[in-house]
Amino acid sequence: MGLALIDLVERDYGFFSSVFGDIEDTKEFGNIAKFLVYNRLTYSVSIHQMLDVYSKELMEEPGMKRLPSERSIYRSLEKPGRLFPVLLERYQNFLANHNLWDNEQFIDFSASYFVGNRSDIGAFGYSKDHRPDKMQVSFGISTGMNDIPAALTIQRGNESDKKHLMEVINVVKKVIPENSALIFDSGGSTKF
Repeated sequence: MGLALIDLVERDYGFFSSVFGDIEDTKEFGNIAKFLVYNRLTYSVSIHQMLDVYSKELMEEPGMKRLPSERSIYRSLEKPGRLFPVLLERYQNFLANHNLWDNEQFIDFSASYFVGNRSDIGAFGYSKDHRPDKMQVSFGISTGMNDIPAALTIQRGNESDKKHLMEVINVVKKVIPENSALIFDSGGSTKF
């Protein structure tokens, strides 16, 4: 079912080729991106377990010529981090081209901790996951009432919500229609 949905979205809208196509001269990146989306739509297993859980035939279905190594999958995940401004712009252009914007946007913030110490933006700060012993990253997301995310920001793990709010608003205001409504939880009631 997941692969059929991905094929339908690609056939009817060209989503993957619009957003992930021609990235760093590799077609494999787009195919791995398709499979990572499939993983999230179905079993949502960790990347470390993907090669053990999914069959070779299933992983080749999105168009991969050969079964990727675990390292290739992790490297594919690094690309959106390095190319975030380009991919976000492509995604937002895709939404605009297909009139998928919603003029009512719900903006929220969260954070996620990770294990390791090699992240440039990971930092110790208030942990919403109750893990003050782990570095984390903060993210803000704006999602339309149509359930389509429109903007994403990623900040250091010790970024205050007040400062992060301005980052999200700066990204959102570039793409939402005039007279849109921005909806916040109680954290958005801070005076600036």
